Amino acid sequence: MGIVVCATGFSQESSLARAVAAGLARRRDQALRLVHVLTSPVPEELTNAEASASVALAREANELARRGLE
Repeated sequence: MGIVVCATGFSQESSLARAVAAGLARRRDQALRLVHVLTSPVPEELTNAEASASVALAREANELARRGLE
């Protein structure tokens, strides 16, 4: 089983890309992995952004899981 990887920036465009990736994963019976990239090391003022990104990724993953995607 393969994996479809989709980068997200939590924008409207990212939402559209996620929908396409989800459809591709579903048609190919593959897992879907969402990723978001932060600079490393994360500047101290962005630690809240990192936490927010983690929450947003979890929210998107839960929504996809609700639709039957891994």
